[in-house]
Amino acid sequence: MPEKDAAQKTQEGWPKRLLNWVLADPPLYIRYFFPILVTLGIIGGIVAIWVPVGTGWLRQEGLQGEAEQKSISDLRLHFLYITGGTIAILTLLQTNWKNYNDNKKNMHDIEMDILKSEREDDSKWREISDDRRRKFNEFKEGVTKLKTYEIDTFIDFANTWLQKSPDGREDDVKYEAQRVIDTLCRLLKSQENKSADNITYTLQKLSSIYENAQNDSLWRSVSYRFSGLEIQKPLQGLYLHNIDFSESTFSSEVGFVSCTFSGRCSFWRSHFEKNFYINLSEVNGSVSFISSEFLGNFTLSRTAFTHLGSAEFMNATFFRDATFEYTKFPQEEQIGLNHSFSKTYFSNSFIYTFENNTPKIRTANRTFNGKHANIPIESILFDSETGDSEF
Repeated sequence: MPEKDAAQKTQEGWPKRLLNWVLADPPLYIRYFFPILVTLGIIGGIVAIWVPVGTGWLRQEGLQGEAEQKSISDLRLHFLYITGGTIAILTLLQTNWKNYNDNKKNMHDIEMDILKSEREDDSKWREISDDRRRKFNEFKEGVTKLKTYEIDTFIDFANTWLQKSPDGREDDVKYEAQRVIDTLCRLLKSQENKSADNITYTLQKLSSIYENAQNDSLWRSVSYRFSGLEIQKPLQGLYLHNIDFSESTFSSEVGFVSCTFSGRCSFWRSHFEKNFYINLSEVNGSVSFISSEFLGNFTLSRTAFTHLGSAEFMNATFFRDATFEYTKFPQEEQIGLNHSFSKTYFSNSFIYTFENNTPKIRTANRTFNGKHANIPIESILFDSETGDSEF
């Protein structure tokens, strides 16, 4: 019956209701603090006055005179102690609860102040970012044929993001600075801007930044996509960081002298039409020549590498003489360049020199189509006239 079910639910609900009432927040002793305090005081006073005199409870029997009075006084005093102690505990609980809530409120206020400050900072940062983007967009829309001062301005825009931004905005500023540099790189690839002077000036300008940049500088996160360019001038005394020359063409005799390579510098699938060299340089990151073609002589000489895997020539093809000499790795690196020539192709018609390297480059005398060459053990000898190879 519906009435019976409702009555059953009501009956079953009372214990839960009572429990919820007792355990509700704030606690029972806080909600009824003063009534409980007054009630305890009244009950304690009545018990202290009436029980020792009006009853024989808790008193030793057979006492008379002063002994009986002392027993009554002691019992009354104990009741008062118990009442006072209970009231003191209740007061401490109330004080603790009040302190807890005050602290909770203070923490909430602090969190709200921090949140408000963060919102204000976010709003201010959005205004700064929007203003910088607006100025940059206006500037780049007016650039058609790049001039040196405009290259400076591009780099200044990137530097403003990286050096003049508040803490905690690193991801934002890296993205914005990379966007500025990507725009500059795209302009350098356009037909009217890809002159040797523009490319050289840009590399020199960037080099001046990295020569003075600390290891934790945000500039270290920026990469430069110069892929597909035509490099026509030798480069000397530059600091090159995260430079990507992939699929570029080196159309004249060019190279790097007294340069420092850091980060990852790539020459992947690049085409070297004339002699190419890296001399008196330092590689703190890596240089990759994977799948590149060297139609002229190649020289890697008197260059220091800081760690294993610093140079990669896998699947590269050397059509003429190649010299690897006086390269040096740290003493603890026992492999050096020995894993750098996996499936590297050397023509059987020219001379290859691997001397005075630290550690030594392991080579083997190989013969193909009746011609001999001494090349790294993981590399391949091929006939440049027929295109055939030994494997």
